[in-house]
Amino acid sequence: MNPVEAGVISLIKSSPFYAALLMHMPRVEAPDLVQLAGVRFKDGEVELLYNADAFEKLDAQETVGVLEHECLHVVLKHLERRQGRDKLVALGESVWPLWNIATDLAVNSIIECPLPKDALKPGQFRLADGLSSEQYYEALAKQLKSAAKDSQAEVLPVEGGDTWRKKSNRFPKVIDDHQHWSDGDDTADLREETVRQMLDRAVSKARGQGQGNVPAGLEAHIKALLEPAKIPWARLLRLYVGTAARAGHRSTWMRPSRRFDEDQKGRAAVRKLHVCLAIDTSGSISDRMLRRFAAEMRSIAKGYRSHVTVIECDAAVQKVYPLEKLRVDMDFKGRGGTDFRPVFDYVKESRLKTNLLIYLTDLLGFFPERAPQYPVIWVATGPRDGIRVPFGRRLALEVEDEAV
Repeated sequence: MNPVEAGVISLIKSSPFYAALLMHMPRVEAPDLVQLAGVRFKDGEVELLYNADAFEKLDAQETVGVLEHECLHVVLKHLERRQGRDKLVALGESVWPLWNIATDLAVNSIIECPLPKDALKPGQFRLADGLSSEQYYEALAKQLKSAAKDSQAEVLPVEGGDTWRKKSNRFPKVIDDHQHWSDGDDTADLREETVRQMLDRAVSKARGQGQGNVPAGLEAHIKALLEPAKIPWARLLRLYVGTAARAGHRSTWMRPSRRFDEDQKGRAAVRKLHVCLAIDTSGSISDRMLRRFAAEMRSIAKGYRSHVTVIECDAAVQKVYPLEKLRVDMDFKGRGGTDFRPVFDYVKESRLKTNLLIYLTDLLGFFPERAPQYPVIWVATGPRDGIRVPFGRRLALEVEDEAV
């Protein structure tokens, strides 16, 4: 079995919190990755990149330690917190951003599971455990020697560095590759909401398997991140639809890449983004709320050259029609109980082309057992804090947002 997948399975029993986070990260094998692993934001998701050959050299516990390490980079929002800390330093034979070293010290000092023997630890720099990444960065900056190995990097002294070289020839190092953190073009708002929803599911999973499964020392940080999003729902909706539009690009030789030379493939947008808008007609959505939402959808459809198919459903699909630019059909059919499954069945059975499905609902209904192949956004029309969506992303359509 792939060592990374085996590590995820191990975490299901030992740490449901980390396992739940990893289950929501697409895991991408990257044989050219210099280090063991790395994380990046891409198309509204957090991807875990890993070098399978490098993982083969670790034992099972070290593999779990590295997976926890990657999760903590995401939970602690290290990409967002860098904020211009761009100093480069020489560590052993390699040159690293000092921020990468500082974040590794912050993460490794709170991981109880064994890590690879050459992983960085605060004690190697005569620093205490449990500091923040910013504190480690400032402390390391003060320790830098004035002599530099090259014009851009200063030498970072390591406690017992000569002993490391003589005894093991394994100098302490950064165990994961941070250069891919900002590969994607997701916005800071979308990255923040992505992490918030991942944490929401992970905490729910951990608590469902007993108390004490959320890593010690992270409770306050996670609680702050799980506060309701302060980003207006309309802005988030546009970000999600924009992500679906970016994911619909295709490679083409007809349009040269502006980032590379003419021998590289460019990208051309798909002709039209196909969006399904499912509306829960069981009676929980006010006419005013629907008009506000429909107006936003029309604006999005125009901006992204999208085709929006409306599917009205309570316990069964009642009506299907295109969302016209100047019309909102308020003659709802149904008003019975709520079952979300018929919408997904209809999309599949009718072979409806779908790049994204948005479901406007109060979340009080029966969910499908399996996620579809296309992304899903659940737009909740009221406070439903106790309800967890089994897949997709959840967006709160608050009542106060109706006044425009």
